[in-house]
Amino acid sequence: MFRSSYRSRRHRNPHTHEEQQMPSQPFFAGKHLLAHELTHAVQPGGDGMSVQKQSSPSAGAKAESLVENDRESFSIILARHYLATQRNITFDPAQTTQCSSPATGSQECLLITQSGTSIKLIWNTITNRAIAKAIINNEGLACGFSYTVDDNSNITFTLIKCWKIFDI
Repeated sequence: MFRSSYRSRRHRNPHTHEEQQMPSQPFFAGKHLLAHELTHAVQPGGDGMSVQKQSSPSAGAKAESLVENDRESFSIILARHYLATQRNITFDPAQTTQCSSPATGSQECLLITQSGTSIKLIWNTITNRAIAKAIINNEGLACGFSYTVDDNSNITFTLIKCWKIFDI
């Protein structure tokens, strides 16, 4: 007759703090170690178990970064959207563009169109918020937008709020 040298020991589960009887045979010890290591990768989720993994930047995040940090292109897209949706004006190509990065994640450009309209554009690549403002025909209007950039670098703006201004 085969006799096992089966012994057990007490073990406290670090997640539930419950005591458990754990076999200490070599066969079970390997499985116990594997189970222990898996608890570092698999943690209880809201509706079951979810696997944690280190994520790499998605194609969308890369596209977003490229579009947002091409200041001249982004400012023209934002200006075109602002003029078309909030001012009912067709955008005429910019004659000059002056851009700067006043703070981390912030971009700022001043566009002057061929017709002489100055449009100030400010956006934050961390919060995905943007402001466009201009004085046209003695009417000053600033508008705040949230935006998203898809995997194909298409930008979608959503109006948050507009307010009257007296200078840009």
